[in-house]
Order: sequence, then C-alpha cells, then structure tokens
Amino acid sequence: NTFIPQEVEHLLGLFCAKMALPPDVLRCCLGYLDAGSLLACAAVCREWKASSLADDTWSCLYCREWRKGRPFPEGLQFDKNFTVLDMCKQRLKKDYTLSTSCTQTEQPDKTILVQNNSSESESPFRNSVLSISSESPLRPVACFGACGRCLLYFEARIFGGASVGICCSPSKGVPNHYGAGNQNHVGWRGIGYGYHSDDGNFFWHERRGIFGGEWKSYGPSYGYKDRERIHQIVGCGYDSDRQQIFFTLDGEWLGVAASNIEQQDFHAAVGLHAPGDNVIINFGRSPFEFDIEAHCTAE
Repeated sequence: NTFIPQEVEHLLGLFCAKMALPPDVLRCCLGYLDAGSLLACAAVCREWKASSLADDTWSCLYCREWRKGRPFPEGLQFDKNFTVLDMCKQRLKKDYTLSTSCTQTEQPDKTILVQNNSSESESPFRNSVLSISSESPLRPVACFGACGRCLLYFEARIFGGASVGICCSPSKGVPNHYGAGNQNHVGWRGIGYGYHSDDGNFFWHERRGIFGGEWKSYGPSYGYKDRERIHQIVGCGYDSDRQQIFFTLDGEWLGVAASNIEQQDFHAAVGLHAPGDNVIINFGRSPFEFDIEAHCTAE
C-alpha cells in the first residue's frame, strides 16, 4: 500500500519498458519508497538490487523517516560491514513492550501511549503514581551502534507531572520497584535514576539508603504551565563509554546528570504522578526531538 508519486511511477514504468533509466535517476525515484518497498525492489534484478541497496538510497529514507528531513549527518564513521541499511533496520525493530498496570496503545507513528487512569483513593499517600518500565533492556541507538559505540536513549512526551529515567532489572532475591504493580517515581527505590517534573531535580537510588533516594538540583521543571498540563518531550540517555547519564528537554541538551555509573542492563522508566497524566514513549521507531545523530558526530 505504498504511495508512489505519479511522476515516480511514470519513470519506473519507463524503466520496466526500456530498461534504460540511468542508475542515478533510478535511485532518485527509489528515494520516495518506504523500507518494505525498497527491499522488494532489490529482488527484481541485479540493476535494481544495486540501486535499491545503495547507501544513498537508504540515507534518503533515513532522513525522511527519522531526521525530519534534515540532511544526513557528515562525519558519521561506520564500523566495517555496517551500512545505512543496517541503521534503518534497527530503527524499524518492534521489540519493546512496557510493564505497567494501565493499558498501552501503539500510536500510528509507532510510539506507545500510556495513561494514568488510577483513582486517588487507590493510593492516597503517593498521589496515585503509575510506574512504567520497558520489559527488555534498552538497545544502543542505531547511529552509535553503527560506530561501534554504546549509547542508550529514548524519549517520553509527558502530559502533566512525571519522572523520566532509567532503572535496572531486579536481581535474584531483590524485588522489582518499577513497572506493573509499583507506585514509585524513578529514582525513589531499587536502582534508578530519574529527572522529576515538579522541581527539575535529579533523583537517584542505588539500593542503598532510605526510600525516596538522594537528589540534587538539575534542570528546569516541566509538564505544567500556568497550572495546566502541557506536552513536553524529555529524553534520557546513558553513555556507557563515559558511564554518564544525561537528559534532554524539547530537543535541547541539559547536560550530564550523573557520572561513574557502571554499565548494567538499563530499562526505560517513567512515573506518572496523578490521574489524568499520560506519556507517549518513543524508542526510536519515530523521529527523536533531540538530534541524536548530530550528538554522535560531535562526540
């Protein structure tokens, strides 16, 4: 069901009829197709395969699908045997589900919506916090994986009050503090690191200390304006090479929140503060607000 502009369909028809369309023109036409259609074209013949699998063709698709039309970043050095096609395949992977007590709904843009529909009476002392975590650990971002590096990143579009960050899988004999059945903000218990909306503070808990964790001033508050819930996009990243946790807000880098954080199997974690708050989580199948590719090339 791929939509192909009439002009492109006409040129592809000429190619089929005369088999004489120059490779650069063919690649220009193929640049309008989606990933599935490109892979189908690669099975037609050797000429189509060469054009369909060319880096230029997939760079065009990558920029259209995941960079909001911005040019493909210069200076991105791929490891041996890693191509732009591999980056695209990684961005298309559907392998994240969420652990949460509420319904999760996949959106048309491949993000996941979760709403806090609990009632105040269910948890009067914690203001009905809804905890969410990814069931599987975060995978390295495609562009960093292409360079042989490991950086984890996801974004959460917050509507209302929340905490956003990462947590660790529970180890043997240690209970799970995040996800379905839990009412903890990120950084309150277990091993977790979170950026909180109400005061902009960074909270962390490393299985030591009291409930609520430690905290420090970090960035601006988010999620509300003039007492009204508003959408704001919070990004959370972990750079395993530098052992650092960082956050972004509406596409802007906020700086390093914590250093010397040992690499572990980190999961995405979000806490929704009150009934009516919701979050749309993007694991990379939709474009990020933060220019993660530019961040990769600037490193």
